[in-house]
Amino acid sequence: MLISLLTPNLAGNATEKPQTRFAFALILLILISMLPLNVQASSTEDWPMFHHDLTHSGYSDSTPPTNQLLWNFTAKGWIVISPAVVDGVVYAGSTDDNIYAINAATGAKLWNFTTGGWVPTSPACVNGVVYAGSFDYNVYALNASTGQKLWAFTTGYGAGSPVAVSGIVYVGSGDGNVYSLNATTGRLLWSFATGGGIASPAVVANVVYVGSYDDNIYALNAQTGTKIWNYTLGGMASYTTLVNGILLAGSQNDGVYALNASTGIKIWSLSTGNSGLSAVAANDGVAYISSGESELYALNASTGGNIWTASIPGQIGSPALADDTVYVCSSNRNVYAVNATSGSVEWSYDNGCNVWTSAAVAYGVLYVGSDENSICALGQYSGPTPPASTVVNPSTQTPNFAWSNQTVRFVLIGSIGCGILLIISGKRRPRTPTNNHSKIPQTNSS
Repeated sequence: MLISLLTPNLAGNATEKPQTRFAFALILLILISMLPLNVQASSTEDWPMFHHDLTHSGYSDSTPPTNQLLWNFTAKGWIVISPAVVDGVVYAGSTDDNIYAINAATGAKLWNFTTGGWVPTSPACVNGVVYAGSFDYNVYALNASTGQKLWAFTTGYGAGSPVAVSGIVYVGSGDGNVYSLNATTGRLLWSFATGGGIASPAVVANVVYVGSYDDNIYALNAQTGTKIWNYTLGGMASYTTLVNGILLAGSQNDGVYALNASTGIKIWSLSTGNSGLSAVAANDGVAYISSGESELYALNASTGGNIWTASIPGQIGSPALADDTVYVCSSNRNVYAVNATSGSVEWSYDNGCNVWTSAAVAYGVLYVGSDENSICALGQYSGPTPPASTVVNPSTQTPNFAWSNQTVRFVLIGSIGCGILLIISGKRRPRTPTNNHSKIPQTNSS
């Protein structure tokens, strides 16, 4: 319809000026360039959000990392949850109130943005924008290249780890609400209230799945926030993971549950004997979950059947996957690589500090935070060339508008188009008579 309105004579009027046809074509080009892009990651080896993707699979296509130390980055506060890794940059939150951008190959700081509270959450980096929740109650959108603030949205308590898809950011908060925000402006689209704090949402097939500390799992319409179903667990609900139409979630002091993702009907459950608040990692029909103590389980995702159980010293966090290896971090100061098929430990690395957190795997490197103010990178980096170090804190500078790549494209194409249209219109404009001898049409008065 839009094309037919803008180009009524392109095909049917053979006398139409070439300049006019070119002008209409240029207008269409400008309009097409303004269509939103929904690319979620620059590479399949990126780790763009909490537990890797919108399903929270925790699985990366990366080459399995080794236990060789690549670099160590020191912040001024704990880094207690997995970072995001996109286009050669590590994005991490810290309890020193900062969001950091770090060179993924060298560990050099690119920039940091200071919020008003702890950032013990995983950022999400999508389409050149970093989204992060802070305990100053805000969700921030930052330019991924510069760290400049694009917008902030205030929730009622500490904001969690966001996810972003199709121009919308979904984030939970300690105030018990799930928020849907316009990714470009931060405008509230809808919110849904539960009775407890919210873990990071998963989003699949236009449905948002969240676990709440009110002991429930909720499935919500992604466009409207309308509840589709809820299921009550035996304790506080944790992160949700989707695999082959099955929703997997841990529950504090209860275990792990498998629900039909469409109906919310329970398929199976397994008591892990302890906290069960680990995020589930899944690949090839196998689910991996830690008990929150020393047990790491490999389960058949469809039936709950136990494939193997590995005993790992200390309290272990949420597992991450790459190829045929499961990676877990422990409070005994070690990181462990476990064979995903057999459950045997392949290697360990003594990080020198407590690392009871979840890791991120990207480009042959395992990125691990700790409670001693650091991120360590293990493996051999094989990703894209990271940007040059800039070492700035944009939050201390005079705020200004941060231009995204897509905005720059709009402006450039629009400016060029307007200039050409002005030239064309100038060439076709009739000249104003310059003397009194110009011919004037005569009327017939008879």
